[in-house]
Amino acid sequence: MIKTFCPAILTVAIITPAPIYAQVQQGYPAFSNVRGSKYPYISSDLRVTFRLKAPNARRVQVVGLGDSNGLSSQPIDLARNENGIWTVITSPVRLGFHYYQLIIDGTQVNDQNSETYFG
Repeated sequence: MIKTFCPAILTVAIITPAPIYAQVQQGYPAFSNVRGSKYPYISSDLRVTFRLKAPNARRVQVVGLGDSNGLSSQPIDLARNENGIWTVITSPVRLGFHYYQLIIDGTQVNDQNSETYFG
């Protein structure tokens, strides 16, 4: 009997910002964020900020999945603050739908801030 494993894969959907009316828009939460979550956050120059609370983690990384998703296919380290909040701002990415995963102490996990997609 063959068993298959299909991991859940997260995405961050980067869409064109809404129209600007009275002020300059600095950025916006990703379309795929769970309700009320600010991160991942897409800045006006298309850099993505990832933020995660993991006070007991020793190392947190984010990695893009797939060939042409715009995020690095090499893991990017997040920096930890004194409150156990890990953050990184990526290089600019292309507009579109991006698959990624977080890696916490060597284990790939879903981003608690983003909806989970399988595709």
